[in-house]
Amino acid sequence: MKKLTLIFILSLSCYVMIGQNTIRRNFSIVTAFNEKINFTSSDTDYTIILEVNKPLTHIDVKFTSLIDKGDMVIEILDPNGKREGGFELEAKDANDPKGKSTSVNGIMGKRINNPLKGEWTIKIELAKAEGVVDVYADIIF
Repeated sequence: MKKLTLIFILSLSCYVMIGQNTIRRNFSIVTAFNEKINFTSSDTDYTIILEVNKPLTHIDVKFTSLIDKGDMVIEILDPNGKREGGFELEAKDANDPKGKSTSVNGIMGKRINNPLKGEWTIKIELAKAEGVVDVYADIIF
């Protein structure tokens, strides 16, 4: 009889521990920005502003890009100008004596938890770049 009771208590303890690790939350997700930007070597930089005017759980920012030549740098800046993430792509130009023309693609995602209120800035800096970048930003309440 003691053996059966012990097994029951261990089973119950495991169930409770598993139950304590289960977290459920309801989020409201809003797509704040969804844009495909095509650029040529004559284009200049792009700036995207995301206004956060109430408390959020987080912001999800995603980039998908393909460049045929040149350089592209993407940065995410908080309202104080602090860099919160980013990435860089560089493609060789066919006229470059060091190598053949190479297309480069990249995917980046960044989650910013408990973002500060204010203007969040996404900077896309281009240096003789040709290609496309898809920018998505979802805000979660």
